[in-house]
Amino acid sequence: MKKCKLRLRNNFIKNKGMTLIEMIVSFALLAIFLASAAAIIGTTTSMYYEIKRENYARQVTDIILEKVESEIDGSEYNKEAVGENLRIQNAAGADSGGSLDTGNAVILTDKTGTKVKVYADSGELVVYYYDIGDKYSATNWKFDKSVYNSFTVEELLFVKGDKIDTFGRASEFGLTNPGTYGKDVVGVFLKVHSPEYGDYYAYRLVKMYNYTE
Repeated sequence: MKKCKLRLRNNFIKNKGMTLIEMIVSFALLAIFLASAAAIIGTTTSMYYEIKRENYARQVTDIILEKVESEIDGSEYNKEAVGENLRIQNAAGADSGGSLDTGNAVILTDKTGTKVKVYADSGELVVYYYDIGDKYSATNWKFDKSVYNSFTVEELLFVKGDKIDTFGRASEFGLTNPGTYGKDVVGVFLKVHSPEYGDYYAYRLVKMYNYTE
């Protein structure tokens, strides 16, 4: 009987539970684990939103730049036909017939012989097709608003190819160490903005395949 009591007493002592020090150590380890987990979750969430922003912005800028490129690359350019050449101007002004080195609008004659003006207005890309006599009336072409995915066009700039090396903002749009390009090239620089994702910059160098010296 004494042996049985002694055995029960020893079992009670062995299973008396955690000490205060053991609890403090356990809570400290738990706090370290939770802090590490929170940091990892925060970093992962930040990376997710950055990748999401990059993907959305790239999709929007690619769609816009591809449309602009499709108008420019097939445009007619002949240095002897000054009035019909691709001309860089300011969107707010009337077609003066001249051309700037840098501007926010480009006027050209496309592959169908239609006079076209490309620019941005109210956060959207606008392609203005001039009238063709009595055949077709003038019209503004725009993407559906859903294409922009909450982004708006903040800047759309055009730069002559042989002036890109002196365009001081090239690196801002991602073009580092800009070189000198021929007159058959137009630099298109685009900035879009989203209230949720912020600013995104992109550029494209477009070569005119109908260029004639």
